[in-house]
Amino acid sequence: AAAPFVDESGPDDTPPEAGVVVSLADHYYAAGRTADAYRWSLTAAGLASANGALSDAVRLLRRSLQLRDVLPSEMERPRELWNRLRAAARESGALLTELEAIEGLLACIDASAEPLEVSHLMVRRMHLQCSTGQTFLPMADIREAVRLSAAAPDSWQHALALAELVHASMRHDEPAHETPSRQALALAREAGNHLALSYALTAAAIVANRASRYAESRNLAAEGARGGGQASDSDVAAGGGDA
Repeated sequence: AAAPFVDESGPDDTPPEAGVVVSLADHYYAAGRTADAYRWSLTAAGLASANGALSDAVRLLRRSLQLRDVLPSEMERPRELWNRLRAAARESGALLTELEAIEGLLACIDASAEPLEVSHLMVRRMHLQCSTGQTFLPMADIREAVRLSAAAPDSWQHALALAELVHASMRHDEPAHETPSRQALALAREAGNHLALSYALTAAAIVANRASRYAESRNLAAEGARGGGQASDSDVAAGGGDA
């Protein structure tokens, strides 16, 4: 009895419980009603996410992206949908899906117009590729992230990219870690971004340890541990330390 009520109310009205709306979205999809399936999948994804049903949210957002390709008149831009999928995947720990969303975002964004956003996404992609065993901190990608973020040399994105350049360089036994490490740490402190500062502190601690400056390394590592709980990829939303 609930489905007819939802069908009449429309996706802009207050819907009933999330499970009913998810079922309705699945019904329209199975019936081949593409436009209805798209609208209700978006509505159901939002409700599923709000109710902690993150696997349903990820599934429905992926479907919405597929359906959006054949519905050019719909108002949502692909970038908006990729961002929603990325957020749901990140929250649910679905690393491969988040990686897929980042690839989709990078295909949508003009690096010349938004170099900082692209730089940050490239760094996050590198982390996800490493975590999923695909690549191991590719130097070409991190150098490109540094180059792009240098468009705003005082930005937290540049600090993050520099910190990960240090990390990648050490992993690949490349020289000259000291200067970019200090630069990344100074920038991250100035920017006040927890995410960038966490990575910069980690890189600086490793550099100091390799240089046998053990007390300095311990202090940096301890500071990083104290602030690590505040660091999150969601810092990108505010571009500062209070995201």
